[in-house]
Amino acid sequence: VAAIDSLIDGQPDAALRFDSATGTLRELRFLPTGAKTSIARAIPIEQEQGARAFLRKHAALLGLRDADNELHLTSRRTDDAGHPHLRFTQHHLGVPVWGREVRLHYDNRGELTLVQGAYVHSPDVIDTRPQIAAADAAARAWADAAAIPPRELDATLVFYGGDAATPRL
Repeated sequence: VAAIDSLIDGQPDAALRFDSATGTLRELRFLPTGAKTSIARAIPIEQEQGARAFLRKHAALLGLRDADNELHLTSRRTDDAGHPHLRFTQHHLGVPVWGREVRLHYDNRGELTLVQGAYVHSPDVIDTRPQIAAADAAARAWADAAAIPPRELDATLVFYGGDAATPRL
């Protein structure tokens, strides 16, 4: 609640929406202002730097312990209207959290307009050693998907968040 109050005090034009299953922020939308209202919403010369500053500042709201290490920039693009978009994938202790990401969208003036997320709170898991060998994991997966013809797999260790608030290896 304090993290939400802090954001709203600094950005009265913000609208928040949370994921009912995970409790994480699903969407943070800033209403158009016509002028920059906050240094946190402006992109400095280096876009990633500004995005990371915003994510770091609001890590508690996002439910992240260490936004710099948990969110890896995986794409940066500018759309046809000149709006920059940054996508960060979630990791925990160097292990990817499958299918989880945070996206930041800016207008052509460099003002942050939208933060979207499909991620989980920082996992409490400290031991990231696989509990079964990669070959055994692949064999179990193929056994569960018996109707699909087998092919060679590249087994990769990931956290799986699913719809649960606590991901598992």
